[in-house]
Amino acid sequence: WSVNITSKGIQSPLVNNLSLLLDVDVFRTKDIPLSDEGLWEAINEARSIKNDIFDKCITQKTKELFY
Repeated sequence: WSVNITSKGIQSPLVNNLSLLLDVDVFRTKDIPLSDEGLWEAINEARSIKNDIFDKCITQKTKELFY
């Protein structure tokens, strides 16, 4: 798996707050499954990797806003 992480500060709609765009792209270009079952397994694995990376990029205080 390969990962690209892009972040950028953006104008916040809330006064005295910071907004950040965080884009986590998880992909692979080799060993792509050909069956439906294999593709769904790969998609779910990519989703798990993406969620783990996102979780590690944010603070506990930020997590409390989402979870």
